[in-house]
Amino acid sequence: MSSHLIPNKLISGVYDDNYLGFLEERSKSIFILIQRHVIDARANIQQEFYQEPFVKNRNLRVFAKFNRKDFEATFNLKTGEIVFNGQRYTSVSSAAVAVKKQVTGKDRAVNGWEFWKYLDEQSQEKIIATLREHVGSDNTPQLNIFDN
Repeated sequence: MSSHLIPNKLISGVYDDNYLGFLEERSKSIFILIQRHVIDARANIQQEFYQEPFVKNRNLRVFAKFNRKDFEATFNLKTGEIVFNGQRYTSVSSAAVAVKKQVTGKDRAVNGWEFWKYLDEQSQEKIIATLREHVGSDNTPQLNIFDN
C-alpha cells in the first residue's frame, strides 16, 4: 500500500481518533508533491521547450462575443486589417464598433485589441492584443490555425 502513498499508520488505525489532523498532514504532503513535480517543473519545461510561433502573410480567424451572440472575422497579421461581414476595416477597433452597432444600432467605442480573440496552437483563447507587437513586421507570429 505504500506504493499508493497510503501510510501504514492509516491502515493500522492510528489516525482514527485524529482524522482531521491526518487530512491536514496528508494534504500538505500531496501539495509538496504537486509543487515539486508540476508547479516548479512548469517554468523549466516552458523555458526549455516553448517558442513563440511565427508566420508571414496569413489571415487569422478571430471571434468575439457580444450580447450573447458570436461573431467571426478574419484578421490579417501583416496589415492589421479585419474583414467582418465582407467589409474590410483598417483598424481592429472600427471592426469591433461595427459588431456593436450591428447589435445595438449605436456606435459605441471599444478597444478592438481586447474585443477580438483567437485560438492559439493549444486551443487556448487569447485576445489579439497578444499579437499587436508583430503586426506589420516581418516577424509576425506563426500560428497553425489560419486561413490562407
